[in-house]
Amino acid sequence: MINHLTCRCPRLLYWVASMALAWCHATAQAEEPAASATVPPAVYQQLKTAETALAAKQYAQAAQHLQSILQSGALSGGYAEALTRHSLASALALQNQFDAAAKQLEQAIALQALPEEQQRQAWFDLGQIHLAGNAASRAVAAFERWLSQPVTPDGEARLAIAQAYIQTKQYAKALPHLRAAIQSKPKPPEAWLQLQLALHYEMQDYGAASELLRKLINRYPDHREYWQQLAGVYQQQKQYQKAASLQHLMYRAGWLTQAKDLQSLINLLLFIDAPYRAASILQTEIEAGRLPRNTSSFEQLANAWLQAREYDKAATALHQAAQISPQGELYWRLAQIYAERLRWRDAIAALHHALAKGDLKDPGQAQLLLGTSHYQQKQWAEARAAFIQAAHHKTSRASAEQWLQYLRETAPDAEK
Repeated sequence: MINHLTCRCPRLLYWVASMALAWCHATAQAEEPAASATVPPAVYQQLKTAETALAAKQYAQAAQHLQSILQSGALSGGYAEALTRHSLASALALQNQFDAAAKQLEQAIALQALPEEQQRQAWFDLGQIHLAGNAASRAVAAFERWLSQPVTPDGEARLAIAQAYIQTKQYAKALPHLRAAIQSKPKPPEAWLQLQLALHYEMQDYGAASELLRKLINRYPDHREYWQQLAGVYQQQKQYQKAASLQHLMYRAGWLTQAKDLQSLINLLLFIDAPYRAASILQTEIEAGRLPRNTSSFEQLANAWLQAREYDKAATALHQAAQISPQGELYWRLAQIYAERLRWRDAIAALHHALAKGDLKDPGQAQLLLGTSHYQQKQWAEARAAFIQAAHHKTSRASAEQWLQYLRETAPDAEK
């Protein structure tokens, strides 16, 4: 569920700037021979050349200058070497050579020669390099080392730390840092809020997810995906009425146009026992062509109208479904509706279609209803013929024989 933000060393530009400040610091120290942290003038000039190349985005050339300093033998540990390796780490990272960059920065840190603030910052920079190089576990270790020192992380730092924890699936540790990053901004970037939402999903904290989604909807009311996600979260929480209300608002806003989204709304309305609204939407969308005009759609429409006790509308929908279906079962169901409504002539017509198409689950019962319908129309001979057919089936034999006996007693002309 987590959709990682792509932050390829977001503070690399900061490194370049801090490197330039370090060189300025080195210049000042060079004027004080007694200072312990000094940079030899020849080395300083080569660092300046590398700085110029970096400023011109000539990262490979800058790296070559810095590597030549290290290979010259002019350095023997101390501040100058640490500064050079830190600068080389920046140049390599800017070329996406993250493993090599990390090695240089680790060596710079190991020298313990950088000023205290730069030494602390180097741990954070190392975490950023590991994070950009998809070495999340190493990034976590570097960030935790940085956090163990007296530092005050800003929003971007908190975000980087959260990302490292997320990539190592330590979601509970990631969340406080991400929240702190968000709280550090009067209007945090939408991507940060999306990442927090993904964390809530991953931790299955649907209450927090729904709260955040409501905030996102309030801030971005036109972003329909948040409305859809909130409806989904409500369903996860079994708050089906809220989910249906939200989806219906989206429908009225014209945001639900895909068949799968429309079908989801209709199914949800049927689930919460709102069949009339479900049937109305279903019929509208079939007529508009956004839902298919097939047996399944018309059968669902018929069922929805039946649930809503709109029997005539149900019969119309079921007739449409029965016409399309290759089997006779739907005509059989239609005939039952007609019989319940005392529409005997329509029932007879539907039963003839049902028997003609065939593939009925219980043809004997269909013949029995056909006989009953003809009887109600005082069509004695047709009724008798249907009851005789019904008597051939085990499920309807007893009833058919009773009807035949009744016909012999009350309508003797039916025997002719």
